[in-house]
Amino acid sequence: MREMCWLSSKRHQFLVLHLREHSNEPWKIYTDSAHAVADHRVPGASKGFATFQKLRQHGWTLIASKQTKPSNYLETSQFRNSQTNNKIFSSY
Repeated sequence: MREMCWLSSKRHQFLVLHLREHSNEPWKIYTDSAHAVADHRVPGASKGFATFQKLRQHGWTLIASKQTKPSNYLETSQFRNSQTNNKIFSSY
């Protein structure tokens, strides 16, 4: 089951979209996913909202944040290098 969840991160002061392909995997920030799309260019917009909209249309399930455990997702220090993240947004 493909799942999405809005979780906090050390890098951002607000909730950011996290994804996982299987329920036994840890949560990963959306920018580390091949499914990520460029964020909307709206000041204050949620990080990952455009990806959320796309994946919701493709049958991904939204999981409530309170149903997750902090130890069950990767911290931002475990993100891929910034070059990977820049590739996602450079096409927008």
